[in-house]
Amino acid sequence: MAMTASYTLRMALLALAALALSGALLLADRAPASGQTDAEIHPDETPAAHTLTMTASPTAGGTISSNPSGATHAPGTSVTVTATPSGSNYRFAGWQGACSGTGTCTVTMSGDRAVRALFVTTAQVPTTQQVLVTTAIPNAGGTITVSPTATPIATATDTAWTRVSNIRGYASGNVTVTATASSGWTFAGWSGDCSGTGTCTVAMSAD
Repeated sequence: MAMTASYTLRMALLALAALALSGALLLADRAPASGQTDAEIHPDETPAAHTLTMTASPTAGGTISSNPSGATHAPGTSVTVTATPSGSNYRFAGWQGACSGTGTCTVTMSGDRAVRALFVTTAQVPTTQQVLVTTAIPNAGGTITVSPTATPIATATDTAWTRVSNIRGYASGNVTVTATASSGWTFAGWSGDCSGTGTCTVAMSAD
């Protein structure tokens, strides 16, 4: 399958142990006593604004803009975020957080959200090569191997999201990516330019 010039792959892993919680809320119905009036008082149900945190890595690599702009947004707002490299010496490698892939991203503010734009220099990945970004989520959950093997030219660590992204450059051809879960974890599936739960082949073709 033909892909864009940069590719983002994420591996989601789930712990095998799960804790089930259940509860019941009981409300007593009663009729008001003679001469008594019951008043129902409800708390303010207007939801608070949610925060969108945007980070460029490295900070010199580029900027992130949002539309509508601002750090806080009303619940349910769709915010479009765009990553722009700093001049011709940098390239946008991909997103971490609430976005994936390498294009403009729309974030639905159903809660606090965070996005991170990963940039690499053209010395690290020349414009004649395509960028492959692989990320295990969380990092402790397992590993991703690639074939043909290529040493990551850069890594991006984010402790808040417990993930490490490995950035590689390929001139052309197909790259096979395989997810291997750590002990106590199971592989839940791919997101980004791969889908399903099996080994994935990515065609590193130009636009």
